Amino acid sequence: MANFQIFKSDKSTAYYYRLRATGNQEIILESEGYATKYAALQGIDTARGNARFDQSYELKEGIYYTFLLKAGNGETVGRSKKYLSVADRDNAMVLVKQEAPNAIIEDLT
Repeated sequence: MANFQIFKSDKSTAYYYRLRATGNQEIILESEGYATKYAALQGIDTARGNARFDQSYELKEGIYYTFLLKAGNGETVGRSKKYLSVADRDNAMVLVKQEAPNAIIEDLT
């Protein structure tokens, strides 16, 4: 089963989350920094609630291919890593859609 890992930065006081895919544990979504653990948990809830919807994704293309997961208010709640191909990016996006809504939370703090 996929899992959200919540952790605290070792370089600052910020909290972050990442979503690891089932199986290979690849990081398929990462958050911005949050001032509190509670805010990071709210970010996970927002990511879970918006992950299934195509309109929640903003696709980016350039040297690399990435996507942003957006909340209903347009704020970014997660971002993908950089992919070398559209297919790899799109496959990761499909995994987020499938796995984020039911992913468990692992607290690493």
